Amino acid sequence: MEDGSQLRPGILWWCPLTGKMYIYYEDTPGTSTNTIQWVQCNPVGSLTSQYGEDEPINPIPPGPTPPQPTPPDPDDPYPGGDMPVLPEKRDQRLLWFRDMTNFLFEDQVEFPLGLPGQEELTEIALIDEVGTPDNANGIFNRGYNDTALELPDGTSMINDTRAVYVVNTAAPHDLIPGDTVFFENSSFDEINTEHVVERAGQVIPGIF
Repeated sequence: MEDGSQLRPGILWWCPLTGKMYIYYEDTPGTSTNTIQWVQCNPVGSLTSQYGEDEPINPIPPGPTPPQPTPPDPDDPYPGGDMPVLPEKRDQRLLWFRDMTNFLFEDQVEFPLGLPGQEELTEIALIDEVGTPDNANGIFNRGYNDTALELPDGTSMINDTRAVYVVNTAAPHDLIPGDTVFFENSSFDEINTEHVVERAGQVIPGIF
C-alpha cells in the first residue's frame, strides 16, 4: 500500500497493463483451503472475446504488492498508449457489428483482412443466426469451406449472397418496402430479374 500498510481483502487495484480492475479477494476465511488472490472485477472491452474471462492474475500468492507496469518508453509520444479492443479468436462464433441490415440467415459473407485477391487473408463464413436490429450481432459458421482467421476490431464484412442496389427515378414511383420490381437491359444477367424493395423514399423539392 502507498501508506505502508498491509494488503487486506477488499482493496481495489487497477492494472495499467491489462486495463482491468482487480479486487484483493479472500475465498473462505478460517478454513484450510482459504486463498487470497487478485480477481478481475470488470469485463474487457470486447463483449464476445475470450479475454473477458473472470480469472485472477496468477501466480500471486497472498501478501505481495501487485506486479508493477513496464517503465514507459521515453521516445513514446503517448506514454502507455491506447487500450485497444482485443481481436476475436478463430473459434468465436458470436460476432458484433455496427450494422447488420440486409445480412440474413444463411448468407455467405467474407471477412477481408488483406488486399483484394489475397485469399489467404480472407475468411469465408456462413450466417447461422441473426440477432435483433438493435443488437447487430449474429452466430457465424466460421471458416465455412475455408480457414477461420483471427479478426481484428473493425474488420469489414462483405455479403457474397446478396447486394443492395440504389435506384434514382426521374418521376415519383410511389413504391413502398415489400414491393417487387423488375430490372432489365443490364449488362449483368444477375440484375435482370425481379427484386424486392427494401427501402423507399421521395425527394421533396425545396421551395424558394
